[in-house]
Amino acid sequence: TPSTNDLEDQVESSLAGKRIRAAFVQLPVEQRQALVMAYFKGFTHTEIAEALKEPLGTIKTRIRLGMQKLRQMLEEEQG
Repeated sequence: TPSTNDLEDQVESSLAGKRIRAAFVQLPVEQRQALVMAYFKGFTHTEIAEALKEPLGTIKTRIRLGMQKLRQMLEEEQG
């Protein structure tokens, strides 16, 4: 049987996942799309740029800004 600590870890992980998803959907669609391709589908920045027919610098900026916004939203929620 799972220990109390295991259960607490699962609950905490689930809640963190919900907070991340809630923050994620608040991002502009272009940033969400680039982040999904990079972090969930394993595309390189170059592959994302080619697939979306966008300059590489634009993709890098979208990913960087998206991550910054996610971090900011999650920190604000904590504080």
